[in-house]
Amino acid sequence: MDAGEILEGPGLATTVRRATFADPDALTAALRDVAVDYLRLAPGRYTATLTALDLGPVRLQLASDEAHITRGHVAADTSLLLFGLQLPDEPTLVNGLTIGARDVMHLGPGSPIFARVQGPVRWSGISFRTEALLGAVAHERLPGSEAFQVRRDARGHAGLAVFAHNAARLAAVEAARFGFDAVRRALVEDALRLAAAAAQDPLQGDGAFRAVHRRVVLVSEAEDFLAAHIGQPLYSEDLQAALGVPMRTLHNAFVAVHGMSVHRYLRLRRLHLARAALRASNGSPAQVKIAALTHGFWHLGRFAQDYRTLFGELPSETSGAPLPGYG
Repeated sequence: MDAGEILEGPGLATTVRRATFADPDALTAALRDVAVDYLRLAPGRYTATLTALDLGPVRLQLASDEAHITRGHVAADTSLLLFGLQLPDEPTLVNGLTIGARDVMHLGPGSPIFARVQGPVRWSGISFRTEALLGAVAHERLPGSEAFQVRRDARGHAGLAVFAHNAARLAAVEAARFGFDAVRRALVEDALRLAAAAAQDPLQGDGAFRAVHRRVVLVSEAEDFLAAHIGQPLYSEDLQAALGVPMRTLHNAFVAVHGMSVHRYLRLRRLHLARAALRASNGSPAQVKIAALTHGFWHLGRFAQDYRTLFGELPSETSGAPLPGYG
């Protein structure tokens, strides 16, 4: 956490966490019950906030954030309700589905998470240990392992949003109340009741949803291949050959899930990998050139320009070692 507090007191040190961030990697490291990587879309300075409440079988996380792409998965023993509190005007995608202001995404254990947010956003996630949720919601109303559901114009959204707002406000102004077992139990009961109510809303289950699900699977396979070859300057042709699908199929899957072409996505990803390499470097002048070439940027001046546009600083500023002629 860049700045913030872990509130102390009886039962509080592991219950209430509030923080602000100037680095998206610090935000993703602070998130619980998910493992995600983060690609920035907004140029310049980054800022985010997070309120996290650990209530045992239930966790609430409420965040404000900037434009981004995330990719990852839900923990194997967890079911996650994900919903917007304040979405940007531009369409927000989660697992290839446009999410509206009153939609609720339900992600099952191990489900993939691919999100594209094109502006400042406030969102919340309520995660449940699977056995706790099964005590409140019928099994057939829940997504299975590695599966997800979306409930459109969900009546349950309003209750979930009020619960998230009120719990976060309590953490801000009267956090000591979380030290009482009775308060935590009441919040857990409310969360389970609201999850059960949300589960009664109708599912989107048409052919378009099934097509998106297939594209999510394809992009997941592509991400697995990329993770196995991290640090290599991979291109769309490499993905096409590895996955054995036509380029148009691969292109359509990336546009549906990430909202951009395979080529643009890979370039964005390589910029972030280069940044990670520079942040881990020893500050020697050659590191900028090495990071650029290792990740497939052959024109160093253009690399420096694109890097500064996205991250608000030159590559040499990230590494701490100026390299004349290359930024």
